Amino acid sequence: MRNYRACDHNFEVEPDVEEIDGHPEMEPIDPYFIRNPPDISWPELNHNDSLIIAMVDIGFGTLKFLSIDYPRDTKVIRKYHPVENFRRGMPTPMALLVFRPLPGMTYSAKNFKGHPDEPFDLPKFMIKHGLESG
Repeated sequence: MRNYRACDHNFEVEPDVEEIDGHPEMEPIDPYFIRNPPDISWPELNHNDSLIIAMVDIGFGTLKFLSIDYPRDTKVIRKYHPVENFRRGMPTPMALLVFRPLPGMTYSAKNFKGHPDEPFDLPKFMIKHGLESG
């Protein structure tokens, strides 16, 4: 239950939030339901892995989330920002990309630069960080 004040009135709202399991063949979800950061996991995930996780708004080509060393020692480089779908009935797809760096590769936050609203160049990102095979 949440309380807030607006227009000289007190309101109580009980959010109706359901957990949504995402998978590649699912139906599109309205952006309202993915406005909060997702819990990213899958059955084969090893908690000692050190993966790179990126979420890209395919419709506008922008980076919406980026973390390194996931899930072992997760460092969030780009905080989650939901897609903004202003075209009713026309979903804006978001891709979740998981990269396994080559053995011996180490990364730090300073290796990943770029403004959040710039177009995200996936091939350039992969080549720059040696992720073409991972």
